Amino acid sequence: MAERFTTPSVQGEMYDDLDKEQKEIVDDYNKKIENGIYKTVEAVCICGQREHTKITEIDRYGFWHPVALCEACGLMYANPRPVWEVLEEFYKSGDYRKVYGGEESEEEKYDEHLNNAKLIIMEVTELIKIRELKTVFEFGCGGGWNLILFERLGMEVTGCDFDSTLIELGRKRGLDLQLGSFELLENKKYDVIILSHVVEHFDNFFRDMKKIREAMSKNGILYIALPNAAAFGCNALQNVHNYYFKRSHLDFFMKFLEFKKLNYGYTFECQDFFAIYDMSDDISMKLLGSDKEFFKKFLKRIGILK
Repeated sequence: MAERFTTPSVQGEMYDDLDKEQKEIVDDYNKKIENGIYKTVEAVCICGQREHTKITEIDRYGFWHPVALCEACGLMYANPRPVWEVLEEFYKSGDYRKVYGGEESEEEKYDEHLNNAKLIIMEVTELIKIRELKTVFEFGCGGGWNLILFERLGMEVTGCDFDSTLIELGRKRGLDLQLGSFELLENKKYDVIILSHVVEHFDNFFRDMKKIREAMSKNGILYIALPNAAAFGCNALQNVHNYYFKRSHLDFFMKFLEFKKLNYGYTFECQDFFAIYDMSDDISMKLLGSDKEFFKKFLKRIGILK
């Protein structure tokens, strides 16, 4: 396995910030990939294009993580990548939090998480009041820190995550948190759905986002927060990130899925961005800006453009 970034802008040994246990997690993961215990799969870009340029083979801590730049639309994506069952196991084991979560426990950081959650509530409170929205569901809710503020507004809140330790952390605070994922949405509708640093983990963007769309109420809204690939650096690389979005990419693919953008903004000195959507049947090229020519190939391929 590679031990150094191959990109000219970043050089140095991996593991600089990891303790012994974290290094063992990285080594064990890489050995299972190398020996075929963890299965991998070739991936294509969301736009359907296969031609790409390889960016790197490893993430910021030395995990095996090949990342490609799509030659058609410019989206960065993991290719090849572990099959979903491997990543699901990585989340459930708690190894993800052990490596990427820092030295403090999530219990110790709970108040900090609550402060960050205020960024979400500030952006959607007016819409909640105007539309009289009542229910909230959050994917990848962690310990439920984002949901607590919605509960204080008198809303009915539910969340899900793969990490049982974090689920229990939220349940201790009286939150309705469930272990699982999309299966929890079957035959249910929610007024507000939160995907805060979740979409980049999706296994299949269109398939997974359609499930989200089906779970939204007619008047509902969707809040998405993502790392900003326009401010990309190698420190943003994580082995569980399957996609690295610029805002123009997210806007276009969401538009194709019949979502209408209501608002957007940037946080943490533009390292992250957020967008708020509801339902629309308008497919437009206007949001693409300088990326327009790249997406023409995609539109022709799916039959929208001749």
